[in-house]
Amino acid sequence: MNNVVERKLMPICIDVQDRRCVVVGGGAVAERRAKMLEEYGADVYLISPVVTEGLRRMSDSEEITWIETAYQADVLDGAFMVVAATDDRNVNASVAFDAQSRGVVASVADEPSDGNAHVPAVIRRGALTIAVNTGGSSPTLTSLIRERLEQVYGPEWIDLVWISGEIRDEIQMIHGAEQRRLALGEVIEDVHLQQLIRKGHAAEALVRARECLLSLSE
Repeated sequence: MNNVVERKLMPICIDVQDRRCVVVGGGAVAERRAKMLEEYGADVYLISPVVTEGLRRMSDSEEITWIETAYQADVLDGAFMVVAATDDRNVNASVAFDAQSRGVVASVADEPSDGNAHVPAVIRRGALTIAVNTGGSSPTLTSLIRERLEQVYGPEWIDLVWISGEIRDEIQMIHGAEQRRLALGEVIEDVHLQQLIRKGHAAEALVRARECLLSLSE
């Protein structure tokens, strides 16, 4: 009989805007994490004696602060969050331990269970953000699901989300939640509208969306 208690993880969003976030490591994983944190407004400090060219460019352009040194626990002083992303298991474990003793949120790339936060695989299509997280049980599966979702939610969703926002008031005028959902579904699935989006005619697609709504109300 399996007596292991399953850890239930609450899917929440963390506001890192203007907060000191430390990334330990200088490889490809560290680069992805640093880019994500920087995009969400974090004050990113990178700790590593060597870095990728991408990270070096981010440092040169002052998107992040690169501290060219090996990891020491005191780099976590004053940090809100740390990401352990080195290729050394012992270093990553030390980062997680030091973070816990300081009350710092920790994400550990190679052993997520060591930390208390899991960084999801993210797909962004304009205002649309889709996050995939398997609770650290299978990063490979997380990546696979993200790749499949990228096929389903392609670049056209940037415009579809924008259009949905523009016609929100018209949609809200439709009586009944289910009717509103069905109406919006018919609009974004309209063949003519999708053709306009693929051709890069977002403004014309918006006009078409409103035409679809009018025809539905007749």
